[in-house]
Amino acid sequence: MFLTAIHIWNDNKLFGGGLKTYRENCKLDKYNKIKSLVVSERCSTHPHNFYLEILSELGILGFVLFLFLIMYFFHKIYKNYLITNNIVTLGVLCTLLGIFFPLNFTNSFFTNFNLLWITFIISLGLIRFE
Repeated sequence: MFLTAIHIWNDNKLFGGGLKTYRENCKLDKYNKIKSLVVSERCSTHPHNFYLEILSELGILGFVLFLFLIMYFFHKIYKNYLITNNIVTLGVLCTLLGIFFPLNFTNSFFTNFNLLWITFIISLGLIRFE
């Protein structure tokens, strides 16, 4: 699935294949020639990695925006921790580092309640517990 996502991104570098279109794009005949260990498992609803999902579906522009937002929230939460020195904020920061570790196998970013939980965790990190 990772290789298929990379090939989809290579064909649509700037804007990607479209939001939540990995499941249709991976079935195209041109991706049948990808040399992977398990050819029958190369297609799914998403590539099981946040970064590859965003690259293949939103392209480099969406990926840069995604990275900017993630870095912005990490910075704000870290500054919040330095000001409040609260263990909850530190826990939120560590949780987000685990969620957004680049080599994780993940669910889809846009479905499965993932985006809901991630925004909830980010909002907890932005609260000032004083």
